[in-house]
Amino acid sequence: MLISRIGTWTRTNSFRSHPRPVRRDEWCSRGFTLIEMILVLLLLGIVLMLVLPNFALRSSLASTTRHLIGTIRTLSSLSVHSKQVLKLYLDFDQQAYWVRAVVKGEEQLPMHPGLGERVVLPEAIRLVGVRVGGKLQGGGQIVVQFLPTGRTDEALIQLVDQDRNVATLFLHPLTGSVKVFDRAVDQLTPDPLPDRVRLALLPPPGLGVPASPLSLGGR
Repeated sequence: MLISRIGTWTRTNSFRSHPRPVRRDEWCSRGFTLIEMILVLLLLGIVLMLVLPNFALRSSLASTTRHLIGTIRTLSSLSVHSKQVLKLYLDFDQQAYWVRAVVKGEEQLPMHPGLGERVVLPEAIRLVGVRVGGKLQGGGQIVVQFLPTGRTDEALIQLVDQDRNVATLFLHPLTGSVKVFDRAVDQLTPDPLPDRVRLALLPPPGLGVPASPLSLGGR
């Protein structure tokens, strides 16, 4: 019994104390060397330095445009439901925009959460042009109104980033819809309204001379 235990211990100890040697070519094929990993990381760092700045600017312009579009659509819908005139202020000097509600002839902060805060544009994004009714302006303070009837001021809003990428927003005066262009647009004619929409905008018979459906298609 004792000899069996010693024999077992001897074989186990012999196995552990004499591991199989590893050949050099087998060791090298198991993975990258330290120098190879450093070179790969260095190349990745150079690629990221070249790619990330342009990507960040473009994504910043896109996100800023999406946020402004969301604000415009919210104002168009909220003005109809709340039966209030809402105003979107665009300030060139402060490079910011904010919203005010007209209540009994006085401007107040809107009740909708999130609309009362002043939104300052990112440093890489500039508000360069706004046209409301007249010519394109590039300074001062511009106001876009949203009416309870669902109509809004016809407006063009232009944003530019540091790489001169342009985003132009066009507000349709009758539907309140927003179109986006990736170029500078100085003036745009609204798309003609479908016949069913033009007929729906006509006043009922007996309430005065109805407007011609052709005159509702835009300028």
